[in-house]
Amino acid sequence: MEKSATENEVPAAVEDTSLSILKRWPRLNRALKFLAAVVGAVGVAATGLGYLSNVMDFLNQQIAQRHVRSDLVAAADDRLVHHDYEAAWAANAKLRQLSPKDASAAAQQAQIAMQWLEDVHLSSQIGPQGYSAVVDPLKTVLVERLAETQGPARADLQAHIGWANFLRYRDGWPDLGIAGEFDAAIASDPANLYGHVMRGFWLLWQDRPIDAARADFAIAMQSKTNPAFSDRLIMASLTNIQSDELMAGAIEYANMIRRTGRNIDDHTK
Repeated sequence: MEKSATENEVPAAVEDTSLSILKRWPRLNRALKFLAAVVGAVGVAATGLGYLSNVMDFLNQQIAQRHVRSDLVAAADDRLVHHDYEAAWAANAKLRQLSPKDASAAAQQAQIAMQWLEDVHLSSQIGPQGYSAVVDPLKTVLVERLAETQGPARADLQAHIGWANFLRYRDGWPDLGIAGEFDAAIASDPANLYGHVMRGFWLLWQDRPIDAARADFAIAMQSKTNPAFSDRLIMASLTNIQSDELMAGAIEYANMIRRTGRNIDDHTK
C-alpha cells in the first residue's frame, strides 16, 4: 500500500529545528571544546594543588624534625656540661634514630662516650653493676667511630678505647690492648694529651717507677686540651698506691700544677 503524502513529509517544525542546529553547530562545537578545556584545566589545577599540598606537608615535617633535632642536640650538650651522662646519652640516642647518617650526631655521641669514660674512673660511684656494664656500649661507639676519623680526633678515640680496656681490666677482664691503644693514639698524634696522660697513669698502675711516666706527664702538663682532667689523672696515679716515692712525686707534681695557675681538687689536697 502506498503511503500517503502526509506520511512521507517531514514536519516543518522538525526540519526547521534541524537546520537551526546545523547552522549553529560550529559555535556549539567551539563551546564544547572550550568547556572540555576548562574541565581539563580544572583537573590539572586540582592535581597541581594536590601535589603542592603533599610538598607542603613534606616540608612542614622536615621543618618539625629539624626543630626536634636541634632541641635534642642542645639537650645533649647541656646535660654533658652538667656531667649528666645518662641524660646526654639518651637525648643523643633519639637524635641518632632520627638522623642515623648525621655525622655531627655521631661525633656528639663519641664525645659523650669519651667524657663519660673519663668520669667513670674519677668518680668511683659506678653502682653494683661494675665498670663493664657502663663501659661496653661506650667502647662500641668509639670503635665504630674510629673507622671514619683521622688525625688528632682519631688519637682521642684510640686513647679512650684503651681507657675503656683499662676500666674493664679493673672489672677482672684480661689486659686486651691497654698500652697498645695508648701507643696507637700517640702514633696518630704525638702530642695527644689523652694518650700520654693515660699511658703515664697505666705505667704507675703497674708499679713502675715514677721516672717511667715522667716523659708522658711532661707532655700532658704542657697540653691545653683538657688540663683539669690531666691534672686529676696525674694526681690520681701518684696517690693510688702508698709509697714514699709516689708521695714525694705527688707533692712535686702538685707544686708544678699550682705554678701553672691551676687548682688542685679538694680530694687530692
